[in-house]
Amino acid sequence: MSSLSIRGVLCYSQKLYYRAKGFVETHFREAPEAVFVTREGKRITRNGVQLFIKRLKKDLGIQGDFSPHAMRNVFIKRLLMNKANLREIQLLARHSKIEVTRQYIGYFQHELKEILDEHDPLRGLL
Repeated sequence: MSSLSIRGVLCYSQKLYYRAKGFVETHFREAPEAVFVTREGKRITRNGVQLFIKRLKKDLGIQGDFSPHAMRNVFIKRLLMNKANLREIQLLARHSKIEVTRQYIGYFQHELKEILDEHDPLRGLL
């Protein structure tokens, strides 16, 4: 297999590629243009995603911040906590500049302190 992509969308693992490919083959005649689509295969609008998340939050009784952006932040935080390197996170988050990705360390610094201390190159030298 030369590429792990479906319609130009790169899958980050073989497992994800085969699961996505199986889903597309089962539910669509061909891969849709967008990741999030209606039953008819048309692109879901930004408003449609927001309404879906709002309904999901209500149906599940979720309290507090629950939005696509909040889920993205949790995803990035989990990557940091699982010791992924900043460059990998930058690519996954599609940040154009590494400085944007680096800001997440500041946002979650209190939760990441142990991990940051463990990988501090100056640890034990001072």
